[in-house]
Amino acid sequence: MKIIIEDRAFIEDLERLQYEVQARKNIIGYMLESNIRNECFNQYHAEYLDFFKKYEQKKADVDILYVKPAKANAKSWNLDFKSGELTID
Repeated sequence: MKIIIEDRAFIEDLERLQYEVQARKNIIGYMLESNIRNECFNQYHAEYLDFFKKYEQKKADVDILYVKPAKANAKSWNLDFKSGELTID
């Protein structure tokens, strides 16, 4: 099943959070591999956790606002940020 999400601000916020989480995850991984564990690491990790929580909440909002009303027993979904097309499985 496919639907279009027309709320561009919502989509852009989700996309921004996804990129922020992934970028920070990569940097933290590098810091751990390089054995960098200092105050800077602790601060960066705390910020990562904050972004991660916001990202997970925004994904939950997709479920509540778009997925469940379209298909209550959906197993997964994927959102194309450019087109706004939400594919629900």
